[in-house]
Amino acid sequence: MLDPKRVFRLSSGVGSFVLARALLGAATVHAQAAPPPQPAGTSEEQSDSADAEDPASITDKSDLDPAFEREIIVTASTGTNISGVKPVGSEAVVMDRNAILQTGKNSVADVVRTLPQMQNLGFDEAATGANANASGNSNRGTTLNLRGIGSNATLILVDGHRVAPSGAANSFTDAVQVPVSALERVEVVADGASAIYGSDAISGVVNYVLRKKFDGIELGGRYNFNKYYDEFALSAVGGLAWDFDGREGSVMVAYEHSERGYVARGKIPYLRQDLRRYGGADFRIVGNVASPGSPGNIVVPSGAFGQPGATNPAFPEAGGYIYYAIPSGTTGVPSVDSLIADSANLVDRSDYEDFLPKSRRNQVVVYLNQELTEDLEFYNQTFYNKRQLWTRTFLPNNTSSSSFDVTIQPGTPYYIEGIPGVAAGSSYTVQYNLAAHMANGPAFINYNPEETISTTTGLRAKLFSDWEGEVYYTYGQNKTCGVCYLGNFVNGDSDSAFNAAVNQGLINPYSDAQLTQDQLDLILGTNYQYSQNYFHDVVAKVNGALFDLPGGTVKMALGGEYTFTINKLQNGASRGPDNILDASNDANSRRTRTQYAAFGELYVPVISPDMHVPLMDEFLVNAAIRYDDYSDFGGTVNPKIGATWTINNDLALRGSWGTSFRAPGLPELEPGLFSVAVQVPVYPNNSGRDDIALIAGLPYSNILIRLGGNPELKAEKGTTWSLGADFTPSYVPGLKISGTYYRIEYKDQILGVPWASFLTSPETASVYSDYIVPISNGASCVNGNSSTYDPALVPFLENFLYGSASITNPCGISVVLDGRYQNVATAVQTGIDFQADYMIPTDLGTFLLGGSFTKILKNEQQLAPGLPTFDALDRINYPVSFRARGNLGYLNGPFSATLYMNHVGGYLNDQPITIQNVVQPNSQVPSWTTFDLSIGFAFDDDARWDFMRGVRFSTTVQNLFDADPPIVLSGQSAIDMRNANPYGPIVQFSLTKAFH
Repeated sequence: MLDPKRVFRLSSGVGSFVLARALLGAATVHAQAAPPPQPAGTSEEQSDSADAEDPASITDKSDLDPAFEREIIVTASTGTNISGVKPVGSEAVVMDRNAILQTGKNSVADVVRTLPQMQNLGFDEAATGANANASGNSNRGTTLNLRGIGSNATLILVDGHRVAPSGAANSFTDAVQVPVSALERVEVVADGASAIYGSDAISGVVNYVLRKKFDGIELGGRYNFNKYYDEFALSAVGGLAWDFDGREGSVMVAYEHSERGYVARGKIPYLRQDLRRYGGADFRIVGNVASPGSPGNIVVPSGAFGQPGATNPAFPEAGGYIYYAIPSGTTGVPSVDSLIADSANLVDRSDYEDFLPKSRRNQVVVYLNQELTEDLEFYNQTFYNKRQLWTRTFLPNNTSSSSFDVTIQPGTPYYIEGIPGVAAGSSYTVQYNLAAHMANGPAFINYNPEETISTTTGLRAKLFSDWEGEVYYTYGQNKTCGVCYLGNFVNGDSDSAFNAAVNQGLINPYSDAQLTQDQLDLILGTNYQYSQNYFHDVVAKVNGALFDLPGGTVKMALGGEYTFTINKLQNGASRGPDNILDASNDANSRRTRTQYAAFGELYVPVISPDMHVPLMDEFLVNAAIRYDDYSDFGGTVNPKIGATWTINNDLALRGSWGTSFRAPGLPELEPGLFSVAVQVPVYPNNSGRDDIALIAGLPYSNILIRLGGNPELKAEKGTTWSLGADFTPSYVPGLKISGTYYRIEYKDQILGVPWASFLTSPETASVYSDYIVPISNGASCVNGNSSTYDPALVPFLENFLYGSASITNPCGISVVLDGRYQNVATAVQTGIDFQADYMIPTDLGTFLLGGSFTKILKNEQQLAPGLPTFDALDRINYPVSFRARGNLGYLNGPFSATLYMNHVGGYLNDQPITIQNVVQPNSQVPSWTTFDLSIGFAFDDDARWDFMRGVRFSTTVQNLFDADPPIVLSGQSAIDMRNANPYGPIVQFSLTKAFH
């Protein structure tokens, strides 16, 4: 039987909560400042080199968990390259396997998002807007966002190794890399770490540590359900250890399959277009944007010269447009008199489109380890992820701004003469619900397949004395189709096959009859955006002791890294009246990057307990530096220094300072992936600049707008420092309290600059003067002869993908507005992390009380040099200042129960909506508090009945008391999915059985 006092003594070095849970069978999240030794990415065997005086680094639990012959209990290993030392000065948060399972989450990304340090600002599979591309996340990937300062500022690793980037139009590391069944723990360092890991670690690092030395077979399953959908996962884990002639080896294989069905937006009231029940607008119709029924509507501007006019009080939803509903049952061309004025046939498009796509995922993880000699060890870590998503959409071209509009040309078979508001001989628009005409045809489905493989092969060696070396090579590839309408795409351009078919009399735009297969064959095509990312990474490093000081042994690590990355993207779509699949005007890009790095780290134990220095039981210093050189933007140097001052057994102080960086993503640099150049002959110019020619002395100029990739981008930069304390009072056994104050300055962030504001006033023209390029072509300029153009104009007319048809008069251009991606933004954030854990052993069982919160004190942003900073905190689409998670647990033998409290603070909704042409005021969003309950039984080999041995069963209920989310009216929803969800209680049943 376990002695609770012994449990506390063992856990005091790393925090009682994690180790007590590992020993007693409960689950929690734990934060610590000085993790025990073991470099990130190493196997359990390596931790044998840890200081034997540290009881937290290793313990035998074979009598507690039969799945492990000997499991090494190691907390945060992320943050150092030196074996056998503690990362110094930085705070780390660790979720052990039991804590992971108790969240009731089905993906590793959702598990990590339960931490208060995480802000749900970034990508995931859900699409709250009416667009299957999920606001630019075309392949529906998932990101993590520490501190809310940007997903690309959070580095994601697997066992300390980088993985291939994901994305099509964007480049990011997908957060769902490995299955939950293969995960041993998650380590999060919420501190800048580029001195150790290089790019992306500005706000911190998330490291997924895999299960490794598993002996036997474990079969498991999870089933989640709520009132809108259900999902399930089946898993199998197998492992084998051997000893050949004294050379130990082992292998672990994990497989997981998961599925979820379609989740239509219309099933969730908060996501419907008609939000009047929540005090919102009816977004089924706003001006000339509508979701038409079948039949649809004719819509024309009410003003002169084809422009919208005054709002019609009889139909204010239409704004400055006139609507005519087409009568049901129309078979030919309706008469003017049959059209129903000031009325519209409408549907709620949310009934046709998905919030969550249908999902199928298969994941495999393999870990192989083999001692080759007494001093040499081989390992291979491979994981494979195949994900398929199917998203139903309302429109065949996946736009969110309008219905599928058909332009009816005069003189064609379906043209109606004499419609009030339509000038004689002018075209007009019919809003057409194509999906409603396709009962027997294909639905509009965006198919997103994604396949990722990553394999790391390495050697570890004992060199001399206590020096160790490691070299490994990682190969990764990611292939995905961000936009894949395969055989069910209809372009909405004016010359589309659908418009052509209507104006040729082959499709009646007024009929509510189903289209025939022959008609569908005329108009259906394909649209694809296929991307490939390849990643090659070689790392070599050594570490060991240099010399002894009175406080201990000074140790050092040195190493280098070589990385080669390839990004490829191919676009194509069926276009034109003949519906021909064409890729000539689309992205077909390939960009590469070569990177070299050198790094070093020094660990200095200045004072040890043996020195008996008053008020300084121990003082440790760690310093690291890394140089990275990139083929596309140059070099960067990033240092970091940390210190831990242990005053006595009760109190330790820590601090760190360092710089970090993020290399611009290859899609951000590459014009061949996305770039636009558009000429606007008459554009408002109120800049007051006399070097920009005006048209006839009026406040208008002939401009060229340039958008997209910019090969001149530099690295984003961050500077982070933190101060913290850990309090484990000896007079209150089982209690630990930790707190950290941090500051992050994030400079040269990459944004697309707001070109539409450049010429609005002299003030904005001054702020954005670097991106305003005056052009003076002169009288000798000849259109089509670039040698006669102003040399300043020529680079902007080259190397772009879209908009060439608009450039009809280059000689007339008087100014270029450079709206490409630029290094312009700056953010400064300060905040406090706090956590407390308390374990109370009693005769009735062990009680665990704990919690953590993050309070952001300041989050100021500046969108460009010269612009004022603004408060980007507690506002919609920005970080929420207060997030917390608490827990109350009970453990007794195989039984465990934990109640969690989750809290998200209130914030301002300053994105007002318009209801019947009236702009609504800002509103305060209240805080949201929910409770989760997890109950489980875990039986070891001492269980009374054989069938119970190795069985773990748990039930988790998220949002136990069905707390309604706050109403947030913005865009086309009544909920802010970044800070709440509409699902109500989410129930999970989980069962695993281990065989040995």
